[in-house]
Amino acid sequence: MRRGVFLFNGAGIAASALCLSAALSALAGVLFQENGVALGLGLTALLNGVVSTILLSISGRLSVDKTEDVRVVVIGAVWIWPISCILAAPAFIFSEDQSVVGAMFLAASNLSTTGLSLTVGNEVSQAMMVWRMVLHLLGAAAAVAVGGLLLSFVEDRLVKSENRSSEMSKRDNAAQTMIATFKLAFGFVSIAALFGAIILSFSEIPFLDAMVLCVGAITTGSIEGVKSPFEAQITIVLLGVLMLAGCISFRTHRAFLRSGLRAYQDDEEAQLLLFMIVLIALLTFAHGVPLSQSAQVAVSVVSTSGLPSDAAIAGMGSLALLLALATLIGGSSESTSGGLKLIRLRRLAIASRREVASMRSPHSAQADSSRTLDVSLAAWGHAAAFLTVFFVTVCCLTALNVGLIDATILAAATLATNGPLAQLGAPEGVAAFGDGAVILLTLVMVIGRVEPLVLLATLFPRFWKG
Repeated sequence: MRRGVFLFNGAGIAASALCLSAALSALAGVLFQENGVALGLGLTALLNGVVSTILLSISGRLSVDKTEDVRVVVIGAVWIWPISCILAAPAFIFSEDQSVVGAMFLAASNLSTTGLSLTVGNEVSQAMMVWRMVLHLLGAAAAVAVGGLLLSFVEDRLVKSENRSSEMSKRDNAAQTMIATFKLAFGFVSIAALFGAIILSFSEIPFLDAMVLCVGAITTGSIEGVKSPFEAQITIVLLGVLMLAGCISFRTHRAFLRSGLRAYQDDEEAQLLLFMIVLIALLTFAHGVPLSQSAQVAVSVVSTSGLPSDAAIAGMGSLALLLALATLIGGSSESTSGGLKLIRLRRLAIASRREVASMRSPHSAQADSSRTLDVSLAAWGHAAAFLTVFFVTVCCLTALNVGLIDATILAAATLATNGPLAQLGAPEGVAAFGDGAVILLTLVMVIGRVEPLVLLATLFPRFWKG
């Protein structure tokens, strides 16, 4: 019953947020004199307002701050993602005449900050650009807020040690903490994008285009509809800085406010992030790409943003496929980036090294540590679930008559929420592969944002027993 109450509350709050977002976008449509689009967004706002009222009335509560069971919060937070996609889809039906399948795809693409388009060269109205931008902001903030809670709790349940309950699972106000983190992350990405847009507006880029570009960069996504060229060096550098800020843990950003640059120096994930960027930049540079463009590609791949340099990957042949697979690694945990996350890569490396050491010296201290095995199982569990979804997606896409290389790029890009990179596997747009592929990729984008192992865990009631 408590899980249902939280789910109703969470879905009601999500509907309220989407109602306000659609109303804001409708107002933009009126200002831009796009009356038909504004009407569609207004209907979406009305629909979400009605849904929000009904859900909050059913639950009988107006907030989730008093929910004490972190397991209830986790289950609700996971399933709010697909519910939010359903609630956001009507805007694309009413304002862009999309089919139900296409509308769900676009809603998932923007809320997951993937930024993958159905068709190439699609004309997007200014009001719908605002709608996409707000969905990116909401999705990025939710990814930061929910990500830390989900990963900490699920990994804690996997690691069966004497100290099984972690600080996260002991927390009485998990929902309150998650909401506070959401507000902080939403404010951070919004302010960072606003400052970036102000700077870019001085380089003869219209303010709306500049804002859309900056939101796409800081949320490590991409928003279609921008017509202004962004080839100026200051634009590339600024977007690169925003992409880096988006793929670094927001926990580290908060620590920066207290301890300065030392927070980034002490962050293991930030160090791994820098190493991956340098490595990919050198590989790209060795392929004959100019150094500055190699750095852009490296940041684009590691941050899973795909902005603005994935077009440079298109002519790299086999290296393009390698870079597409590299984007599966992703950025830091509790960030807006997708992928497996760097901290898990490090844990896998440490666990593997300890396993080898224990096989060499079975009676050593390392071999006697049961904690090592538990951490290894947790790390490998995440990797196995992630790679299983990846390979299943590739097989399903090939069964739908998508070429193997294109299917691999599409699967890697959508699972890592890197939309522009996916365009390499679908140069004519995803819609060209049919509704079956569109539905599949919609599911993969949501799974990639929620995390495969976390979603799988919520499907098994035994997992939630004490």
